[in-house]
Amino acid sequence: MPKEEHEKVAAEFYQAIMAKIVSIPGHNHLLLRGFGGTGFHPPGARGKQGDLTFGPATRLGGDQWPSVVIEVGYWQRLKALRMDAEWWLLNSGGETKFVIAIKIKRNPFAMHIECWKMIPTIRRQNRHTPAWTPQQAQYFDIDAAGAVTSTSSELCIPYKCIFDEDHDDAADVVFTKAELSSYALRVFSLL
Repeated sequence: MPKEEHEKVAAEFYQAIMAKIVSIPGHNHLLLRGFGGTGFHPPGARGKQGDLTFGPATRLGGDQWPSVVIEVGYWQRLKALRMDAEWWLLNSGGETKFVIAIKIKRNPFAMHIECWKMIPTIRRQNRHTPAWTPQQAQYFDIDAAGAVTSTSSELCIPYKCIFDEDHDDAADVVFTKAELSSYALRVFSLL
């Protein structure tokens, strides 16, 4: 998929997230900042640039990482998208808290969405076993007709995964299966 199409898929999802955020009392578009085409280069690891990255506007300076990353794949295998999600969560020093991996297929159109975040390790074998590990928290499969299959009833991005500071009216960003269906059908029409 050409870069332009990756950007369309990611931008459509970002716009949907932003619409949810501005509907929270006391919130507006100025509370988030996009990181644009910034490349991230942690010591001792390969560098990476996400398809779309954003975080709270309070993160200023060149050493700040996005809190949320959207990665889109067409030619990439799902395994590669999963490795990208793990990379962001493991290399950001805890600053990237949520990764949305979107795999697109054509002929017929289909979309697979995975949400990744750090989850407490259930059984730590020893003190060297990490307390937190990157894990897929949710997944959604959407076919060409917009039918959504998932074990989750809705896609949920926790408020604390987007923003660093709490707010009196804090609310998670939630997408119903119907909203995910509408998103996928819109994306399919753009590709």
